[in-house]
Amino acid sequence: VSAAKPLMEAKLSSEFRTLTIGELGSVCQSYFKCQQRIELKELLHQLSNVLVRSLPRVDSFVVCAIVKQLRYSASAKEAVPWKIVLDACEPHISRWDAPTAIQLGMLATHVKSYHPRLLDAVARHLVTKLNAIRLKEVAKLLLTLTMFSHEIENESQFYDTIKSDLRSPSRKREIEMYHQSFVTCVWCLAMAGMYSADLIAVALSEDMVRNSVKHQYISYHATALQYSVRIESPTYDGPFLGQQVLDSLYSTRHLTTRCPNWTMQDLSLQEKIILKTLDCLQTKYGSAPVLRQLLPHFHYPDIVFGVQIADTDITLSQLELCSEDGVLVPQSSSGAVPCAVVVHGLGAFSEGSQHLMGLAKVKVRQLRTLGFRVVELSHFELSCMSSDFYIQDKLLAACTTSLPNL
Repeated sequence: VSAAKPLMEAKLSSEFRTLTIGELGSVCQSYFKCQQRIELKELLHQLSNVLVRSLPRVDSFVVCAIVKQLRYSASAKEAVPWKIVLDACEPHISRWDAPTAIQLGMLATHVKSYHPRLLDAVARHLVTKLNAIRLKEVAKLLLTLTMFSHEIENESQFYDTIKSDLRSPSRKREIEMYHQSFVTCVWCLAMAGMYSADLIAVALSEDMVRNSVKHQYISYHATALQYSVRIESPTYDGPFLGQQVLDSLYSTRHLTTRCPNWTMQDLSLQEKIILKTLDCLQTKYGSAPVLRQLLPHFHYPDIVFGVQIADTDITLSQLELCSEDGVLVPQSSSGAVPCAVVVHGLGAFSEGSQHLMGLAKVKVRQLRTLGFRVVELSHFELSCMSSDFYIQDKLLAACTTSLPNL
């Protein structure tokens, strides 16, 4: 199939006008079943345009097939055609079935294009159909909402409905068969700041995790859930996964962590931004600021130090840290305020906007829970760091204002 793809796609593109929207849906479904991306950008644009022009009369199955293949083939670097599709589909979501709504949310997540009204429509549509959709679709819905840290209308009621569904006896057999999807659901609830001991206990059941190799696909979710429970739900007294089980989950899908330095040859753009920020801080305040992997379930380290303030004079000192279940927490010391600088790179924002993604918000929230005063710096603020007062004002604001309610 791969060898013939260029010819097939060129032929499809040249004959595009002769095909009905239903036939194009069948083509997309075939591509998806064969796990083949559409490589020809012109063909992807043609599919996007014809889908938009065909609304609202196009069948839900056809929309689902086309959107699914667009997601499989899409690149976040070229978000414009996908944004047009998502905007055009949003008014019609209530007429379509659950899988179509799920695929639209997943397309938005894949290309990191934040569409609040679309997410509202997907959530409203699916929350009334929970008893008719599969567990893995519930997981995909929650991933879509929490990855964008999207606040929906009647949020508390929405999540209570989700939790009731996960507790339903009718889900028991499905949870046993597809436990990895259940872990994803509980991790997403944790991202939203919701910890339910009974659900966590099932998600972190060693017996259920050992029963499925599919858990490697969600190894990050399982690990992040376990660390997050220790940080944000300290009263939880149920089971945790043992280190041997956690190690068995690690795969190429699981992000590894490291503390970068300028001697490394394969630095990512985000690592370079972090190191430049560290250089600016050390130039201004000396060697006290250092990189530390405070939260082992997040990919990039943060810059940590102690802060002492006298009037508007700021003195930085090295911060003493201790490990609690793999998480580094500040030790109380001589009046210094524990501070962490979190650098938000390009990946922390939705495409083409300054909307901070869910994982970045969770990281800041958890650091504050551990007792750090957090200074958030975005990649586009790096040019301001040379200013004498820019970082000083940030530090003063972080260390002298009241902590937000967590």
